[in-house]
Amino acid sequence: MKKFGFLHGQTSSPMQSLSGSFSSLQMDTGMNTSMVSTIFEPPDLTTIDADLLVVIKSLQKRDITTKCRALQDLIQWKKCDQFENEQFLDAWAIFFPRLAIETDRRVRQYAFTFTGLLSSTLQKKLAPWLKSYIAPWLMGFFDFDKSVSSAARDSLRKLLSEDKWSHVWMKYGNVLVDNIVDILMYETVDSMSDLRFISNEDAEAKYERTCACCFSVLSFLLNQNLTNDARSVDEDSKAQGFHKHYFEAISMLLESKQLWDLLSSSHGIIKLRLFQYLQTLIHSNKDFFSPYKDKIINLVPRMLSRSDSISCVSLLGMLSYLLAVYPSSSTTLANHSKRPMRKCLQNLLRKRIALPNSGFYTAFMTLMTHFSTEDLVPSTEDLAEFSNAFLEVAQQEQRVFATQVYSCYFEFLSFVFNYSSDSRMKDTVLESLKSMFISYFEGNMTPQCPVLEFDKCLQNIFRKNENFSNLWNEVLYNFYESHLVPDSVSFEVISRSVTLAVQTALSFKNNDRPYNVEYERKVQPCLQFLMRLSANENNQFAGLAVLHLTKLCHVFEKTKFTHFVQQDFSEYLLNFLPSIILNQPSKTTYLNLLHEIVYLLRDSENVSTLWISVIDQLMTEPLNTEVIKSLPSSFSNSRLNAKVPLVDSLVSYYDETVSNLIEQQHYSSSLIKLTIDAKDILIPAKLVEKFLGMTTNSFDVNMPQSHLENYLNILCCEFHSLGHNLADVFAQNESLYLLYPLLLIDPKFSTIDGHLRNSLIEQFNAECQKNSGFMKSLCIIVSDWSRKTISGDKHDIHKLAQMVVRLAKSHKENVPLSLFCYPKEFWISALAPIEHFFAKNYFVDQVPCLGFSESVEKSQSDEVVNSKTVAQLFNASLYSLVFCEHDEVTSDLILYLSLSYVVFSIYVQNGGELFSDISIESANDFCQRCENLFKRLFSDIADNSSLSFYLSILVQPQSNIGCAIQELIMIAVSSSDLMSVFAGQTITDLLKLASSMFPLSSDEFETLCNSLDILASKSDILVVALLEGFKPLELDSSVVAKLRFRSASQLSGKLVSSPSVTNALMMLNAATPTGDDSKVLLPITRCPLLLTSLTEWATGVATKSLDLLSLSLLLRFLHGFLPSVQKFTGPYWNRIFELIKFTLKLSPVDIPIVKSMELYALRLYLALTKISDRNDDIYDGLLEQDDDINYLGVKSFLSSHESSLKSSVTVGLCNSYLVRILDSCSEKIIAKIPYQELYPNLLDFSDLQNEGTCMKLLYEKISSEVKDLTVYYLVESTSEPDVSFAPELLSILIDYAENPLTLLGEIDTMESALRSYLLAWDLVFHHFEETTYQIKLALTEQLLSMDLVRPLLAIIVEVLQLSYDRPVDVSNYSKTSYNLMDYASPLHRTRCLCTYIYYQCLRHLSSAVRGYWSEIKNRAFTYTVESFTESNVSPLLISASLDDVEKAISSSTFETSGDTVVKLNRNTKEISFIYHVDEHKLEMAIRIPLAYPLHQVQVEGIERVGVNERQWRAWILASQSILTSQNGSIIDALQLLKRNISMHFEGVEECAICYSVLSVERTLPNKRCNTCRHKFHASCLYKWFKSSNASRCPLCRSSFTFV
Repeated sequence: MKKFGFLHGQTSSPMQSLSGSFSSLQMDTGMNTSMVSTIFEPPDLTTIDADLLVVIKSLQKRDITTKCRALQDLIQWKKCDQFENEQFLDAWAIFFPRLAIETDRRVRQYAFTFTGLLSSTLQKKLAPWLKSYIAPWLMGFFDFDKSVSSAARDSLRKLLSEDKWSHVWMKYGNVLVDNIVDILMYETVDSMSDLRFISNEDAEAKYERTCACCFSVLSFLLNQNLTNDARSVDEDSKAQGFHKHYFEAISMLLESKQLWDLLSSSHGIIKLRLFQYLQTLIHSNKDFFSPYKDKIINLVPRMLSRSDSISCVSLLGMLSYLLAVYPSSSTTLANHSKRPMRKCLQNLLRKRIALPNSGFYTAFMTLMTHFSTEDLVPSTEDLAEFSNAFLEVAQQEQRVFATQVYSCYFEFLSFVFNYSSDSRMKDTVLESLKSMFISYFEGNMTPQCPVLEFDKCLQNIFRKNENFSNLWNEVLYNFYESHLVPDSVSFEVISRSVTLAVQTALSFKNNDRPYNVEYERKVQPCLQFLMRLSANENNQFAGLAVLHLTKLCHVFEKTKFTHFVQQDFSEYLLNFLPSIILNQPSKTTYLNLLHEIVYLLRDSENVSTLWISVIDQLMTEPLNTEVIKSLPSSFSNSRLNAKVPLVDSLVSYYDETVSNLIEQQHYSSSLIKLTIDAKDILIPAKLVEKFLGMTTNSFDVNMPQSHLENYLNILCCEFHSLGHNLADVFAQNESLYLLYPLLLIDPKFSTIDGHLRNSLIEQFNAECQKNSGFMKSLCIIVSDWSRKTISGDKHDIHKLAQMVVRLAKSHKENVPLSLFCYPKEFWISALAPIEHFFAKNYFVDQVPCLGFSESVEKSQSDEVVNSKTVAQLFNASLYSLVFCEHDEVTSDLILYLSLSYVVFSIYVQNGGELFSDISIESANDFCQRCENLFKRLFSDIADNSSLSFYLSILVQPQSNIGCAIQELIMIAVSSSDLMSVFAGQTITDLLKLASSMFPLSSDEFETLCNSLDILASKSDILVVALLEGFKPLELDSSVVAKLRFRSASQLSGKLVSSPSVTNALMMLNAATPTGDDSKVLLPITRCPLLLTSLTEWATGVATKSLDLLSLSLLLRFLHGFLPSVQKFTGPYWNRIFELIKFTLKLSPVDIPIVKSMELYALRLYLALTKISDRNDDIYDGLLEQDDDINYLGVKSFLSSHESSLKSSVTVGLCNSYLVRILDSCSEKIIAKIPYQELYPNLLDFSDLQNEGTCMKLLYEKISSEVKDLTVYYLVESTSEPDVSFAPELLSILIDYAENPLTLLGEIDTMESALRSYLLAWDLVFHHFEETTYQIKLALTEQLLSMDLVRPLLAIIVEVLQLSYDRPVDVSNYSKTSYNLMDYASPLHRTRCLCTYIYYQCLRHLSSAVRGYWSEIKNRAFTYTVESFTESNVSPLLISASLDDVEKAISSSTFETSGDTVVKLNRNTKEISFIYHVDEHKLEMAIRIPLAYPLHQVQVEGIERVGVNERQWRAWILASQSILTSQNGSIIDALQLLKRNISMHFEGVEECAICYSVLSVERTLPNKRCNTCRHKFHASCLYKWFKSSNASRCPLCRSSFTFV
């Protein structure tokens, strides 16, 4: 039988194997099918590419995984042009609809993703196939899975933008409808799925999803046609054609049995979307649907009986809409012949199929309203049935969900009551409700839902139905009458009942009905009942009543009932409440009620009388102090201020009580604050003033923390209460002023509540604004206190200074800045002793002007320079710096701040923390901030030219910093003590900062020198200071040249060490520019004479007298003078080299001047090496002295870590020069240095560059020694290697005992020690480079015997987090080398080094590492380690191993011959070893695993000839043993294999135990049995004797005698 096809007459698609719709396939199969049927004609695939054909055939497989992979291959297909093949597109038209409904979500998602790829690739080329794709495409929009539906929409967007989709639906609407109708009419579970290969559950789910999507598509197309109004005429005609075709197709569907069976099927989701579709269909064309409504009506009982949780709401909605459109059908449905509607609805309720928040009960009630009450509830029995059904469901439902049931039940009763014409029915409804209300009040009925939710249901229905509300009030009135003494009633019942009563009373406060009647009938009974209940002896009941009375007071304050409520409460207040308060144990709630009642009555005429009467009753003898003390807590609210009169007896009581508490400092008592807050209610303002005076008199800055916050609370409360003039209060106790700074900076005050602290500060600020006297007193006291506090170092100086700055800025118009700053006397007394200290502890290379300190007058300072003294200056300087940073600047402040800057610059340059109270970091931060300040001040006075800028600060100063520099110049010129020297150095440092900002040209510098008239200056200190300040500009002038000539003249001839020589050298250095190498600094004729005089003096008198300062200055000058004399010859060059050696010999002397001298000497030596090729005398001197100087340099470098000055700038520069010298140091020199001096440096160097240099020295020394040992054991010695690591190296490995688990948490502090430990391991592995296997084996055994590898691996595991699920990503770290200078973070440096060490471990100790991992029985850990190694280390090791093999077989070291062939295959990571024997061959293969070396290398025998199986296996095992247990390399295994085979065929006898010629130790069998004459390896015999516990021959069992 052939079905009716809706696609006949349409244009055929390009598919050659298909015509018309997919329905045409039934001609071949003999049955009706659709595009989603499992039965289809295979497509023609003859022209498709072979690779693509494999993928397409995979799509036809039954296995889901295969389909997924095939679709993924298509998505990732690189040759997208192959998709343009028409046969491929025809095939996709067959597969796509079936893949789009597959059971597996991934298949559906990938199918749409690939279709999107086709869309973006082909675009318009896809148009001929679009009508074949569009139906499954649109069905995918409504897939249950969001990822699938999203993929479907995204894929269509790649073809068309969304604004064009409506045109697609219109164009292909007929095709879509026909395809959908085909599926719904002719497809079943069996036809959509092959049940031989899929479970029934999956098949049912697939069918359900497909049909549901079909109904959604039909609804979508119908809605699109209805909502698209903006159409053209042509589009409108198409729409009409589609509309006609659509309803023709749907009529066929409605005539089919398949659709009507679905209405009552077990497929919930199908029914859900079907009911939604039917509602849409009725809405769109009720006339069309009219013939089918009766059929629906007949099926309603069946549909309701088979409804489920998923579809029930949509079913009720569809039925409601059906009855709304066809109202006449309601009677028919209500009186159904088989099953009346009321029975169906009752049963539907009892099924409890509603889901939470699904709207079931709303839809249920909506449906009921479409029936008349006579049809739905014809008798009271039916009403009872409905009521029972509702209540049964409510009791069985969850608590939250039961609320909806009760709400629907009350709506149902209201519906019946309102619309029933039967009076008996209405009476029954009221009786039912009354019974429920009484049971609820008495506690016999407990709703399943929360009580509050149930009450809301009641209140909601009362608003809708006044009759129900009246019934409720009737029950309430009876409740009031019957519960006068509720002692016998449980508290839970009475509490709920009272709460309901109050809620009901409150519901009438905005009612429009006559309020007198409403109050008397509804509100007053409730109020009077609560008043009676408040006096009950049961505290729970009474407390409940008080709470509700308090609420009623507040609610009825301003309503139409206020007047009536006031009358009742007045009587209650006068006659009942005081006595109740006195008799109740708990007073708080009753006193709160008293406050609310008084506030309610505040505007009434008799409030004063009532208040006095209440207080009199409360104050009766004997006095109840608990009540009186509790009053302030309820009356501290200012609402009643001046509303009630003060009562004398009450005032007297609080005066005495609070005064005693303040006198006894019981500030924690809440009564004080509460009483103050009750001003003008319980006490007068005058009494608060008394309390304030007492409080301020008891203030103490050192008050205990426990009292502080309570005290401040009281003080703040008093201030707020009075709004008092603070000046008068603080005059009584000036220490109160200190509250201001303490609140802002004191840590003790930081724990105080922030709101309280801010409130007090605001009061200070407000008082300052209105009272200048208060402001001045505050500034004076705070500034004096702040300076004293800084001296004591009790507070954060920065915070304190900022606080004072803010205070100074706020009042700068009225208070001079000098009030807040330190006076001149302080600075002079603080600087003097510290200058004396640093005059003895300075580096002349850093502060050249301090060289004058040797020749100036040194007055003895009485004050001892200790940490506290220096800290006092530092804190004062930091305090002053903050002022300057906030633009509060004076010239005096800049002057002394700049002198302090020089002092602490020297402190920073010295490096060591000489004073424990000042860290280097804080001093450095201070110096940096000072430099930034000076630069900012310089930039503020920047002029048009640099010359004018320098003139403005040195000649005619106008700015603060210019005046400060002028003052420094005056100090440098006028005095001859240390202050003048430090002033000069200060000028130098300031000019260096200025020159970095404002460079000068040569002409400008000449003009400036003339303006300063430095040639005529009598102060050498000033001249040197100025020239040193401009030295970074590398300028020269005629004035400077004259100074240089004059100084050179003073130094020519026979010299004797004296201050004049030192001063001349200072001047000569200052006048010697360093920039221009080509310029001759002195006349040529004078240069040799000057060099001769200076060098003779230096190597003679100066060295004997140890005039180290002058020698340092000479070395500095020689470096600058060298370009001018580099071509001169003479003996002075030898003297210069001798001077350099003398300086380096002094290196162990740990004083600053020696380190400066060493710095100049090293710099001079490097300069000499650069020009040695231009001067034979210099070259000869280097040849003669180079080794000595290099040796002294190495010794100096290695001893620098022991220096107390190692952190200084100068020593750091020395080390950098020494590193450059050591780069060219010979092996002979390094060999002289013992390990005892090298290895300790590895532990003590914190500088990475110096550490690297030390490592380089150790590398070279170790390499040299290992090379010598290797040669010795290869050439000279026949014994086993007796080698070991240096004890100093082993001690580093042994002594490191940090817990690996704490490393990461403390890496910043532990990095140095851990780095030294790891670097020591790097040196260990350096011993393994370029040596023999026997030496490696001996070294390895030493490491394993001492168990040193295990701790290393534990550290690597923790640092690289190999015990975690996700190890550290080491892709950015080099594995084969490292440079720690590339990383700023200690953690990254450590991880980099651990990565490298792990690589070296696997390279040299693979067996040991593999053994360690195997001991850990944790599969997750093992997997993580192997994965990490395979990804990051193994590829490098495999490549390196193959490179080594490739290199070895091409060199003579492998000992290859014509008989041996070794082949490598890098792709398979396999090495083939072939040994030719005549025309035959022996072949073995070594296969390297991916996780090498954690997984063992496999040695396999491929082909053997001329040897027996036992010997063959012995060779394989021997080679395997080298790789697996001897830490050998692949080269070692190949060498052993090669020699075993070659010696075997040469006739060398093998060992009778291991059957190998060579043992793993590379020795021949040399122990023979006298009886059987067999030979054995010594190591094999040893193992045999040990395991057998006897010294017998393994073969003949005779006693073994060694031969």
